[in-house]
Amino acid sequence: FLNSEGGLALDRGGSPALSAHHRISRAEGRGGAGDGGRRRWMSSTRTTAAAAPPIFGKAIPDRNFADKTLGQTISSGASGLADATTDRDREDCPICKKYSIGPCGDLFKQWLKCADDNPGKDARTGEDLHLSKCESFALPLARCLEDHDDYYSSEPVLSEEGTVDSNGRELRRAWSGLVDDLEHPKENRRTLSFPDDIKPEMQVRLRTMEGMAAFAPANEKGEELILAYIKDQDGELLGAGSSEDVRTTGGVMRFGVRDESREVTACALY
Repeated sequence: FLNSEGGLALDRGGSPALSAHHRISRAEGRGGAGDGGRRRWMSSTRTTAAAAPPIFGKAIPDRNFADKTLGQTISSGASGLADATTDRDREDCPICKKYSIGPCGDLFKQWLKCADDNPGKDARTGEDLHLSKCESFALPLARCLEDHDDYYSSEPVLSEEGTVDSNGRELRRAWSGLVDDLEHPKENRRTLSFPDDIKPEMQVRLRTMEGMAAFAPANEKGEELILAYIKDQDGELLGAGSSEDVRTTGGVMRFGVRDESREVTACALY
């Protein structure tokens, strides 16, 4: 999986000035948080539901976003997708794929890294080292898996293509119109960076050309998620949904990746 970080937010007012997105491998400070009660636009990745997250949600919000702020974050560039080959061994691990996403995904990845960092057995007791070295990760993970057993015991059902069916194409057109309105120059929005604590995270599954993007249910000011979408470097919309669409999936959205996609940008409106 390819993880993405960072992002940007759009200020209400002012002319549109979409700043360069930073790549997932670069750490970025909070920068440009904005002021007052401005809405912030953000993005990320993580799955949390028993059903497959939508690619294009059915609950399309209205277009009254004059007082809202939009944010975007690039999840992967051409180099990022190439760098993802280092993680392809995880693609061949069904358990890793299953538990690296969802409500316990972060805990599982922390435990997995600890286990990888502590291979072998204790020379004195013969016990696997990761059992003692990674206990601080294993216990919270076990509790999390127990709490979310319904999610991990069910298999998401994808379409045969894993992309968009005929109904999805209609939804995609509707969402494209909404996104065009949001990003239109007449909206006069400028971009700002996401605060570190709400930077979006994304995962791209190269084998199936799909991805998951997890969006925080609220920003640092407590403003709730309104909508989110994913697009590539050509502006091609890869997935979109409202808070209603992703509520049952814990803020997670599924999206497709085109052969032409070299950069994937996740966006969210709060």
